[in-house]
Amino acid sequence: MVPERCRSRPRFAASTEARAAAVTTETVDHLEDAANAGECDLDLSVEQMFKGFRTKPRAPQLLVAERALRACGYEPKPIDSGGASDANSFEAAGLACTNLADGTERNHEPGERISAQALESLLEVAIALVDEAAAELGPLQGGQGE
Repeated sequence: MVPERCRSRPRFAASTEARAAAVTTETVDHLEDAANAGECDLDLSVEQMFKGFRTKPRAPQLLVAERALRACGYEPKPIDSGGASDANSFEAAGLACTNLADGTERNHEPGERISAQALESLLEVAIALVDEAAAELGPLQGGQGE
């Protein structure tokens, strides 16, 4: 038995737009070749959901994150993930965002997990982020929060 339709929604993320375009083109070519070999019709729709972004080394949100990490005993190590996250959507909406590693093990695999110790450390970092962001903003105006 052969189904009448098959729907696939692959998503690609890459560190550059050129790489994302190349992977997308290669995938479309393979799908077209497979459909032709199976004498099937293929209807494709390709859509760019968002663009990648790079945070400037002196961006305020990055400096706050680096201070928070150091306050918790971690030395920040910038990396180019080449992936996608909610940060892409936030950046596209004009909200400055920085991703921090959270201790997840085996990302995007069936055994993906985060240990209890990593969660506790993540809470410590989150509290330090709030403290550092508050210090960055300074005292509230108009007597609020005093």
